[in-house]
Amino acid sequence: MQELQLFNKDGVTVMSSRVVAEDFGKRHNDVVSKIEEKLTTENITVKNWFIESTFNHKGNEYTEYLLTRDGLVLLLWVLLAQKLMSLKLSILRLLTKWNKHYRLYYQQPIKKHYYNWLSKLNKMNNCKS
Repeated sequence: MQELQLFNKDGVTVMSSRVVAEDFGKRHNDVVSKIEEKLTTENITVKNWFIESTFNHKGNEYTEYLLTRDGLVLLLWVLLAQKLMSLKLSILRLLTKWNKHYRLYYQQPIKKHYYNWLSKLNKMNNCKS
């Protein structure tokens, strides 16, 4: 992660969405999509946290957002939530494999042993009567 690239825009300290994308290893277009998703689903206060701007790259003009401190925190929560969901899914896949392994190698022999024991117990009870 590089040194924070903050600057002043109309008296407000902001950071470019491009810096966040670079630091998180995301495509800038994906970060912009996440911001725009938040802008359409959140209340009016959130809209003040993101300042729409543009930048030029190889003769083309692209949208970027200048994030206030609160906008940066919200965006980081969104990006971290994605990573946490990915981690959660990985853990669930691992636990599913573990459960299959457990049933195959531990639970089945125990069940088999239990039913053998139950069968012997029933035979003993039948012999006594």
